[in-house]
Amino acid sequence: MQNTKIRSSVAVDVEDLDFVRHDVPMIEEPLEVRPVFKSNLGVWWEALVAVALVLVFWNVFRSWKVFAERTDVALPLLLAVVAIAVASITGRFAGEGSVARKLFGYVLLAVGLGLAVWALVSGPLPKSSLLTSAAVGLTIAGWSLRRLLGESSVRCLSLGILVALPMGFLDSGFLTNGLVDKLEELVGDSFLLPANCDQSVFWFTSVLADYNGVPHLPKEGGIQFLTGELQLAASFGNVFGVLVALATSLSLSVISRQSLLVALLALGTSYLWWILFRSGYCLNMAATNSLEGPLKELAMPSYAFLFLLLMVGATNQCLGAIMAPIEIDPKQYDVTALTQIYNACISFPQLGQSHPSMLIEKETIADSSMGIDNP
Repeated sequence: MQNTKIRSSVAVDVEDLDFVRHDVPMIEEPLEVRPVFKSNLGVWWEALVAVALVLVFWNVFRSWKVFAERTDVALPLLLAVVAIAVASITGRFAGEGSVARKLFGYVLLAVGLGLAVWALVSGPLPKSSLLTSAAVGLTIAGWSLRRLLGESSVRCLSLGILVALPMGFLDSGFLTNGLVDKLEELVGDSFLLPANCDQSVFWFTSVLADYNGVPHLPKEGGIQFLTGELQLAASFGNVFGVLVALATSLSLSVISRQSLLVALLALGTSYLWWILFRSGYCLNMAATNSLEGPLKELAMPSYAFLFLLLMVGATNQCLGAIMAPIEIDPKQYDVTALTQIYNACISFPQLGQSHPSMLIEKETIADSSMGIDNP
């Protein structure tokens, strides 16, 4: 007998389902977009700055004989001008400027213009070195504070300091007018001081001579070799001097927006690179030539100096890449305190990235106040 399947149907009453919908209050207030402020200064501001700079550089131009004798000051001044031009073109012009910053910019430009007139009346360089360097530094700093609103005040002031530094090494400049003597009295006869650059070269040359077995006798003010006496290391007064290496490193630091710590370390390494190259060439001259004190033209060969500048620039950029702030992922909630401290120190005086959890916390508080639950 075959099995048969019997299908039965049961009627079921199905009620209509009501979909429950939670009403979410709409945000009535539109999101506020933070405005971008730009400087509202007209052409008159640029004209005042141009007048001050023309007076300054006219004083520099009529003192061309001074810079012809001090090529180690002329070349750093040119490098500083190029660095400031690049920093101004690539600078952030949009930002929010405070009232104090505006007033400070006006004051700096007014003082810079007055000092420029005073320097022009006082006479050519080096007699007016202090006035000229102060005038150009204050003018650039005041212009930057009023135009580069997106840049920090520290960076704007650093641009003025950069262009004022080279002329400070001239006679009657603020870097040579008793400052080095006071540092020597305070620190002592340290071979790392700029005034003792020759002694630094003599000391390292003696170390290299001992390592290579070259007979020599260190003495006050030089080194006595069998082939002659080394009396001058040509640290200043020539295009191959130490100031050019320092200016190259400092200009790269300004263009690359490096922090104060990185810039100081780069300056220190460029100084050591110059001592190494200069001492090596002095030892080479002592081993091959008769020495009665090297001439300024023999301070360093051009190919060696170009390689020195290449090493200075490469070291500067490597330090900037190695000692860069740690990038913080915005999606990362927890960031260690050590990372925050490192970023704050390594990017001083401009603080590093802020803690992203603070932004997340603010969004959570805002959402909870509107009745929105975050998963």
